Amino acid sequence: INALSKRIPKKYNEKIDFVVHDFTKRFPFQSETFDGVIFTGVMHLYPPAKMKKTLGEVNRVLKRKGRLIIDCATESQRISLEGKIVKFYEEYPWTNSEVTLLMKKAFSEYRLRFETSSYIDLPAGKKHPYFSKGSFVLAIGQKN
Repeated sequence: INALSKRIPKKYNEKIDFVVHDFTKRFPFQSETFDGVIFTGVMHLYPPAKMKKTLGEVNRVLKRKGRLIIDCATESQRISLEGKIVKFYEEYPWTNSEVTLLMKKAFSEYRLRFETSSYIDLPAGKKHPYFSKGSFVLAIGQKN
């Protein structure tokens, strides 16, 4: 977070509060606090029960007419240079239809649009010595 805050121009950084928090627990914010929520790069790492609770928290802290952007990698595979499957954390094998259904239920009072696509990532040196491929779902919505 500290490195990220240094990359943001000072005039914007003064308007941002960075908070480190376990997002699988209740968010440390009042209800209807935010005009927008961007939730990216982590949903695919957790099973449905944890994500259902977290999406409920996103709904709780978002104001009326608030906007959200959420993505989730699906059908993901990481393959080491030796050909072995690489897994992280409690990573759940999400499918596009599971993610879409979960978000439709969690955000039933929203106008939602979904986009899907596929990806292939090549190894990135010693830090990420594996190939990665799969799909992802992007949800863009506004609370009614």
